[in-house]
Amino acid sequence: MSPSEFPYNNRDVNTPRARLQALTQLLYSRIRRKAHAQRRNYPDISIRTTELVGQAYLKMNRRGDDYWNDDRHFLNDFSLEIRRTILQRFRDQTRVRTGGQEEHVPFDEVLVELGEGYVLDYSGYQKLEEFLEELAVASPSLYETFQWCVFTEMTQVDVARIAGLSDRQVRNHLTDAKVLLHERLGIAPRAS
Repeated sequence: MSPSEFPYNNRDVNTPRARLQALTQLLYSRIRRKAHAQRRNYPDISIRTTELVGQAYLKMNRRGDDYWNDDRHFLNDFSLEIRRTILQRFRDQTRVRTGGQEEHVPFDEVLVELGEGYVLDYSGYQKLEEFLEELAVASPSLYETFQWCVFTEMTQVDVARIAGLSDRQVRNHLTDAKVLLHERLGIAPRAS
């Protein structure tokens, strides 16, 4: 398990705006590393890391400096914006376009790679969204842990610190959420 890289006590990030930029930059570098590794395996991935994180950052940057109460609030918001950006990307790519050189792309040809090695088409992503909505109600702790790890590439150390859980609890939450997700998507669990 890697040590925490989160800028908790860094004097340079003592304002909410500076903290947003520092956290966004950290999460961007993690997501980018993961995306580059996955892109070799899935060359048809249709969303770029820069676009994904950039759009989430721009949406969050519009909020006031005192918008986030704490790191937990920030990460819930950031991961939700990433989810919304992915969903909008699916919608944009499948919309029939007029003018220009862009063509209509059927839903089943659009793929998005998420953290944890999930590559989903639109119907799979819809199932993931339904799963997350149900999980948020049934078990908010499992929901947060899974969403933070998958959509922000947070380390388990950081998730444990921010969620107030032990590393073991985070691992167990991830395992439980993945089992439930695999059941929902109808896929066999990956060997770990």
